[in-house]
Formats: sequence, structure tokens, C-alpha cells
Amino acid sequence: MRRIMTFKGVPWRHLVPDVLLSSLLAANTAILLERKAVDPGFVLFERVSWHYLIFFVIGGILVFRLISRLRTVSKPRYASAIEFLFTILPVWLVLYHGLFLSGRETLIHPCFHFLAGIYPFLLAFALLRFRSDAVVTDTPALPRTRVMIQRWFVKQGTDFLAVLTIATVASGFFFLHDIGRFAGVDEPLWTFDRIPSYWKNIGEGDWAGTNISDKPGVTVALFSGAGFFFIDDPASYEAGKDNSQPKDILPMNRALRIPIALFATLSIPLFYLLCERLLGRRAGLLSAILIGFSPILIGMSRLINPDALLWIFGPASLLSFLVFGKRRMPAFLHLSGFLLGLALLTKYVANIMFPFLLLLIPLSYLLKNRSNRIPEGIYLRDALRNLFGLSTTALLTFFLLYPTTWMRPMELLKGTVLSEAFAPVWPFFAAAAALLVFDGFVLDGKLLRIISRPFPDGCLLRRFVGGTFLLIMLLVIGNTLSGMNLADFQSILSSPKSSYRDVGTLPFFLTNVYPLLFGIPLLTLSGLFIGSILLFRSPDDRYPERPLDVITVLFLFVLTYEAAATVTHVASMARYQIMLFPIVGIIAGTAIALSIRPLLQTLRFTGTTFAGIAFVIAFVASIPPFLSEPFSLSYASPLLPKRYYLDVKDMGSGSYEAATFLNALPDAEHLSVWTDKKGLCTFFVGQCHTELSFEELDGVALDYVVVSWSRKSRTSTVISRDRRLSGHPVLDFSNYYDREDGLAYRLDIGGRPGQYVKVIPVDSTRPSVVR
Repeated sequence: MRRIMTFKGVPWRHLVPDVLLSSLLAANTAILLERKAVDPGFVLFERVSWHYLIFFVIGGILVFRLISRLRTVSKPRYASAIEFLFTILPVWLVLYHGLFLSGRETLIHPCFHFLAGIYPFLLAFALLRFRSDAVVTDTPALPRTRVMIQRWFVKQGTDFLAVLTIATVASGFFFLHDIGRFAGVDEPLWTFDRIPSYWKNIGEGDWAGTNISDKPGVTVALFSGAGFFFIDDPASYEAGKDNSQPKDILPMNRALRIPIALFATLSIPLFYLLCERLLGRRAGLLSAILIGFSPILIGMSRLINPDALLWIFGPASLLSFLVFGKRRMPAFLHLSGFLLGLALLTKYVANIMFPFLLLLIPLSYLLKNRSNRIPEGIYLRDALRNLFGLSTTALLTFFLLYPTTWMRPMELLKGTVLSEAFAPVWPFFAAAAALLVFDGFVLDGKLLRIISRPFPDGCLLRRFVGGTFLLIMLLVIGNTLSGMNLADFQSILSSPKSSYRDVGTLPFFLTNVYPLLFGIPLLTLSGLFIGSILLFRSPDDRYPERPLDVITVLFLFVLTYEAAATVTHVASMARYQIMLFPIVGIIAGTAIALSIRPLLQTLRFTGTTFAGIAFVIAFVASIPPFLSEPFSLSYASPLLPKRYYLDVKDMGSGSYEAATFLNALPDAEHLSVWTDKKGLCTFFVGQCHTELSFEELDGVALDYVVVSWSRKSRTSTVISRDRRLSGHPVLDFSNYYDREDGLAYRLDIGGRPGQYVKVIPVDSTRPSVVR
């Protein structure tokens, strides 16, 4: 009896016409690529448009046949999709070889590059869906019903939503207040160069030219680019060669910064939604409040900088993945991948998510009680498929929104798993991934079974993580308050790239934690202590297991991030670990909600009572950003002694204020100043110089010198290399930093003497009144 090849019980005979059409399409594609090569050889038709016509006609027929099968065949739709994708595989092989592997330059339309790049993603998603029917999970899937928005609002309660709205509006005030009155370091690179170039290349179809930065900073261009609809040509705001300012730059600052700040404001409800799905209303509300009123997050979101968006996309991706682990809804898995893709498009440091999510696979298993664990092999295979699906969604997002990858596929890998930020951990990641795959698909989870034996439940792991983080906090805070005898965090941060070899691993690791602990308000810091102590408790009715597990995972993410930063041998100031500030806000919010829970249960308070408590917490949380205005990015906890500071490399704090003072002086338009803060020049109405070159400054009659704390080392180093500047009575600017007499103006950022901006008159007859 003749055997008929089938797929899911359906014969494959109907694919014969598709195979023939695909063969013709592949042959036509090969001829088209040859015809459009810079040095064409074989020519079938003189007019290349015939080949384009044949390609789209045959391709259209294949797509039409696919749509027809999707409507008529009873087998699953993904099965028909897999059939179609494997049918056109020869076309993709011809296309990919001709465009990327042959090395020949071609003038073919860019849409063919896009089609060649999108095919692997479509095949990956289809294969993932094909395998999903074999997946057994440890958590039952929720019914696939659409929860109406109205039902969700009703479930939250008017009181909770009212507090959330008030907190969002209040934090939005801090995000947007006087947003134009700041001169951010590196912002001119974005406003005058990278963002306009991105949109110019998009408009001209120069897809390869959309590689505007090594960050890559694409999301910055997407968000801030909306501001170009409300301003003139950015070049008209740029200072000319004579250091004049053609137009007032405040309108441009506002137009380009508001989209980012507004999105940051709207992210507060997003964090509430994800935390509420994961931890409940109470923890979600307090977490959103602590995130929204974080001074450093507020200050960062007021700048045109990748870090202004990274703190949103990275943590939100992690939260969405944890929500998927709880609710088993595929939408949250793909949302996590989409947000991770946006994070990668923002800054390559987001690659830390890949090794952490891989590490989370065995750790999540160890957190479960032995009685609730499913077989190790099934768990590993399911977890690895989920991680592969998330990664595919992330890479697809990266591909779709980064047109450079259409023309150069290797940029997709260089921006993700082969990026420089990923290089230090790549060997560990590859080894761990190979081990998990081998254990899951070959050993059926035997290695995980051996590892899990000493962990009958999650208590041991939770206590280890809580104890470790508690010890680290005590070491960092104790060393700081005792005068930094164990390790000089301030000195290490001041030399971030060279200090590792002098201090070793442990002091360097603690230094990385130092800006995080002292860069958050005391309320959030108290929540971290509460959270680490709560992990020593065994779960019960008052302290449920899931919130404790989430706190454990988030603490692990913080430790992993700091360890990765230590491996790179580069000390991380607060801005370089911006992703961690929302994470610690969620830890603190969850811990505070858990600590209040027993009191509410004992006194039988209602949800409205908790909303009132949350309102009071929101009021207290709003005090630090209010007091730190307008220098939120330079915020340091009141617990930090006044002689120390965190902002060792400022982003422009004090430039606007110094320029305002100078502009108020008599005949300011004719004044000439030298400054180490380039941002001052964007607001100053007179002649402004920033050069450290004798040729440029020789003969310039300076009236004032403006210096700041963070540029002292650089200025002194450059001047020491030039004998004509070194020792010059006026141009040796290294002498101005320690001057305390004869100041015209002094500003101590955050009330800390170490964070100064000084305006010093060159001529002793100039005004010399300190303000």
C-alpha cells in the first residue's frame, strides 16, 4: 500500500504547485540579483522591471494560496504557515546569498533586504507555535478571555486610581517643570547631529545611514524627533563660529525634551499595571509612587539621552516577563520581548537581561516548594522555549525599528549578543546556555534535579539573597559614615576606568553599590532594608510566597548588574546604573506594602484606609525631588555626609544658573568668559570660550572664568601638557578651581561644597559679590 507523506495528518500533495512556483521564483530572484549587480553578467530581459513584475506576481500567488488554505483547511493555521515558509526557503536562500554572502554590490530595491531579514523571524515564530502544543507548564493557563478595560478600572477601585492619578500628575510636574532651562552634556550631539541625521536618512531612504550612534539611541531619535514638528531647523539654534547664539535655545530644548519627559510620566501607570498584575494593588501603587518620585529618574528624564528611556524599557521588560511567569498569558511574554527590543535600541547595556533571564531559569525552580515542582526536564524545555520566544520578539523589534540591520544583518548581532557590552559575560552566557539546553533536551533535567536537592523550598535561597544584600548595604553605608576607611568610594568613582587595578574586586564592587544606595531617598532605602529582612521569614498568610519570590528575583537582578559592572572594571556612577533605580523602587514598595499588611489585617482596615496611607507616603516621597529642584540628577541622600557627593561627572548642572548671573551683569553682551561647562555658552549672551589651546586663546581679553567641580581633573591634565598655558597668569585655568577669594558667584549643587560652580573675575575691578 502506497504511503502518503502527511503533516498533522494532512497530505502534502497539495504543496506540489507551491514547490514549482517557489522554484520559478527562486530562479527569477537569482537572475534579478545578477541583473541588479554593479557588474551584471547574464541578462534575460533588457528591462529589469519584468523581473520585478515576475517576482511580485509569483509571490502574490503563493500568498493567495496560503490565505486560501488558512480559510479552508481544518488543520492549525501555524501548520499552514510552516508549510508556506518551508516552501519558499529556496527563495530566501538565493536572496540571502546574493545580498549578504556573495560579496557582490547590488542596486536592488531595499525591500528585498527587508524580506531577506524578516524571513528567519517568521520561521522562528511559526516553529515556536508548532511546538507549543507539547508544552506542559507548572502554572495552569488562564482562560483566553479579553478583560474589558472597564472591568479592570472597577477592580482597582476609585480610591486607588485617584491616588495613582495624583501621584502621576505630581511626578509629571517634576518631569516637565522648567524643562528648557538646563544645558545637558552631550545633548548637542543628539539635537544638532544624530536625531536630524536619523530622520533625514529615513526620508531619503538611506537605511544604512540610520546607524547614528554606538548606543544605538534609536528610541531617542524616535521620541525626541516628534519635537521637530514644533521648531525651525535645528541648525538655526546652533552657535556660530563667532560663539554667538542665533536663536533662543529654550524653545528647542522644550520641544525635544517634552516627548521623553511626557513618556516618562506616562510610564508611571505602566509600572503600576505590571506591578499590580504581578504583586497586587497595594504593592503596585507604592512601587509606582516610589518610582515616580525618584529624584535621579526625574533628572535623567529631563534630558535628551538614552538613559532617559533605558530606565523605563529595561525594568518594564523584566516585570512583564515575571507577570508571564505568574499568569501564563503569551501577551506578556511578547510584551516583555518588545520592551527588551526597545531597551536594546536605546542602549546596549540592556543586554544584561539575556544572561539574567537565563540565570533565572534554574533559580526560579529552586524558589518553588518541592511539592509544587513539575519534572525538571519538562520545566527546562518549557523555560528555554519561552526564553527563545522572548529573545526572538526582542530581536524582531530591534530589526524592524533599526533599518541599518536591513542592509547589514550583522548589525543585529553586534547590537545584541555580540555587542561590546556583552563581551565580558559572553563566555559565561554561552556555557550556561549550552549546559541548560543539554540538561533539558538530552539529560531530561538530571543536573537540575541534583542541584535542587539541597533546596526543598525557596526559604534557603531567599535567606541567602536577603542576607547577602543586607550585608552589602551595611558594609557600604557603614564604610561611608565612618569616613571610607575600608574603601575610598569617592576616589574610585573619580577614576572609573583605572581604579580597579589599585583596589581589587570587593572594594570595586561595593563602590558600584555606593551611588545606588545613596542616590535614593531615605524612604526607598528603608524599604530595601525591610525587604532584605522579610526574606528571612517563611511564607504564611500575612507574608505570601509570591511577593517574597519577586523581591528575591529583583535583589538578584541588582546583584547581577553590579557584578557585571565589576567584571568590566569600570566603576558605575548613578547614571550608569539607571536601570536599577526603578527596580529598587519596586522592591521598597513591595516590602513596605507587606510590612503594612499585618497591621491592616489585625485592625481590619479597608482598602480605602490603605489608599489614605499611600497618599501620605506619596506626599513624603515628593519631598526629596521638591528639595533637589532643579538639580535632581545630582541628588544625594541626606544620609550621605556633606563632604561627599555622587555626581562625579555632572551632566551640566549649574550651567544655566551661572549664565543667568552673567547675563544680569552690566554690558553682558560685550563680556568674554572662559568656561569648562560648554552648556553655559548656549545661554550666555556674550562671548564664550571653552578651548584649552594657547593658539585659540592668545590675545583674547577674558573678563570671567567659570569652573565646575567635575572638570578639574581634565582641565589640569590638559594644561599641564602645554607649557604656554601652564603658569600663565590668566590662561592657567587649573588655578581657579581651588580659589575661594574674590568670587563673583558660587553655587553649591545640592548644598554640597564639593559640587561647586564658580564664576571668578579675571580683572579685580569686576563685580565680586558671592550669591
